[in-house]
Amino acid sequence: MGKILWIVDEILDNTQISSANNRLFGLNVLRWMSENKINDFIPNLSNGNVDPIEGNPTTFFNFSVVYTDQDNNGPMNISLNVNGNTYQMEKQNPLDFNYKDGVIFQYITTLQNGTYNYFINASDGEHNVSTTLLTGPNVNYINSNPPELNFGMVSPIEGFEHQIFTFRANYSDKDNNAPKFVNISIDGDSFEMYKINLLDNYYLDGVIYEYKTLLDIGLHQYFFNTSDGEFNSSTIVNVGHLVNPSPLKDIRIGWITSHGENSNISYIDMLNNAIHMGAEVEIINSAINNVILQDFDIVVVNDGGISWSSNELDSLEDWVIDGNSVLILGDERDYSQISVSSRFNVFYLSQSGYVGNSTQIYHPHNVTNDVSKVYFPYPTCSISSSSNIYLTPIINDASGLNTVSYLQYGSGKLLWITDDCFTNLYLNEADNNLLSNNTWKWLANTSPNLNAPNINNAEVNPSTGSPSTIFKFYLYYSDLDDSAPTDVSIIINGTIYQMERQDIYNDNYFVSVIYNFSIQLSAGTYSYYFNVTDGKYNTSYPLGELQLIVQEDTNGGNGGDNTLIIIIGITIPIASVAVAVTLIIIKRKKAI
Repeated sequence: MGKILWIVDEILDNTQISSANNRLFGLNVLRWMSENKINDFIPNLSNGNVDPIEGNPTTFFNFSVVYTDQDNNGPMNISLNVNGNTYQMEKQNPLDFNYKDGVIFQYITTLQNGTYNYFINASDGEHNVSTTLLTGPNVNYINSNPPELNFGMVSPIEGFEHQIFTFRANYSDKDNNAPKFVNISIDGDSFEMYKINLLDNYYLDGVIYEYKTLLDIGLHQYFFNTSDGEFNSSTIVNVGHLVNPSPLKDIRIGWITSHGENSNISYIDMLNNAIHMGAEVEIINSAINNVILQDFDIVVVNDGGISWSSNELDSLEDWVIDGNSVLILGDERDYSQISVSSRFNVFYLSQSGYVGNSTQIYHPHNVTNDVSKVYFPYPTCSISSSSNIYLTPIINDASGLNTVSYLQYGSGKLLWITDDCFTNLYLNEADNNLLSNNTWKWLANTSPNLNAPNINNAEVNPSTGSPSTIFKFYLYYSDLDDSAPTDVSIIINGTIYQMERQDIYNDNYFVSVIYNFSIQLSAGTYSYYFNVTDGKYNTSYPLGELQLIVQEDTNGGNGGDNTLIIIIGITIPIASVAVAVTLIIIKRKKAI
């Protein structure tokens, strides 16, 4: 018979053994481990007994036996078998180790009505021994009390269509009678429930039964009912448990580590939230190409990693245009983040922000819905709001740095979080958690890019003027796929000018979004047309070109010079930040 000793500390290593007590303990361990254990005799089981020999389902029956071993070896195992069911027996006196004169082992239990027999097995590690088949006890049937169903519940109380809902109830009976059935009725349909612990037959204090199932979208009602063969019992009807559509049903999220990006270990809670809403999450650790990306709807680019190849960026851009999304996390400004962001003309600024809560949040937007404040641990960079005129900032940190921004690009979306506010450590902040869930749902809500965009109500105002006139060109952009433009331009005499959204927070491309461009022009005749693209499809208006005539000023103008003013950027404030307008003013000599 062997020995095993666990020491869950380093008390016997070289640095600790110098202690007198530690050294003595170590010697004792070696001495005990080296002792030869004798195992020459087969153990013996005697006095097998059950008391009482007769009772009812509420009676506690004590099965006992005396285990003896002349080597004084305790049993490695001693078990009771009652009508084919096995139970582990325990010492009657836990401090009795004198196996030579015998140690009593016992097992106490209730039994359902019926006739029983039993036997006992034991082993000292080398030798096995069993009693003969012993008779008893007899358990007589009584049924004076109806069963009860308590603590009925469903988990979760509210959830999504892809989730498993668990219904549970506690069945108890003062006669200790087992149920003939325990059922759950859901919306009029009845289903059988099952014990959680198959070996639990003690119904006096209750046995838990459960049923697991998917549920259809909508409100549900349920109740539990049972019978012990004579008495029936039911619970009241529970109404109002809501099952919502899974917002991320069939959405596949890929966490990219192909270029050395950081793993998702710090974002497990955020990813679990996505899984809870129906998504599947997978690691992408191979080169990015069209074949890899076609299996995903959202990909995540985290801190760390080297630059992507141009072929990888081409594949990513096409994949986004076709209706997929990218989440760029972290504030380290590593090469992977920079290369991906640069492909979409989005750039980082090396500015450090403030630690703490920020309320500089743009509403309404699906990402910021119901979010009143966001805790930022310490953003060490921000996104340049002037690098891409189609980029939209929606949350600044407390210092005013652009910390959360998004870009709709064709039918796809990109969102930047230049902080660690979504990591496990900070997701316990209620609004941070809400913001992360909103982010997943917004990124997942895209459509394929199947239709070309439309240009409507394209005009210039005023239609005529002089060099002092500011001409405003505008158009209404719309797309049946709700795809955002990757470029909206006005081409004047062959020169391309980018147009801007009149309202940078209007993302309803299915209806229409207004784009405009303002300029002053020298006297002359100008040809112009509009051009838009959603990254995949291109539309121009008109098919030919329109003309604009700019006449000389009649009041002498500006004394021989004429000024070309182009408004190239408008920054809309978040919270109380002032409006900033960027102008380029070019002086030109008037033609003679």
